[in-house]
Amino acid sequence: MNNTSTAARFGNARTVSERTGIAIGTLANWRSARTGPPYVKLPGSSGKVLYDLEALDRWLLDHSVGTLDVPPTVTGAHNSARRYPAKTQARPTTVDGAR
Repeated sequence: MNNTSTAARFGNARTVSERTGIAIGTLANWRSARTGPPYVKLPGSSGKVLYDLEALDRWLLDHSVGTLDVPPTVTGAHNSARRYPAKTQARPTTVDGAR
């Protein structure tokens, strides 16, 4: 892999912040909590953090939430109907039939 393709594929926290609007500090907090978009931490004393921009795009799509008007466009993405199912079950009745 040459440097040109590597540079185009990976970005730092600033790049991710500019693309997503997520604060750099939030990305750092997510890394320490082992959550958020996947990243690579380079070995050595610098510990430079890079994000695979293709993986970032997949992560964003995986976290899309459909609305009643527009369902998510990615198979397996979160869906508000699954997260907040409609209350279709009747409430249980008491022994005397009262609700």
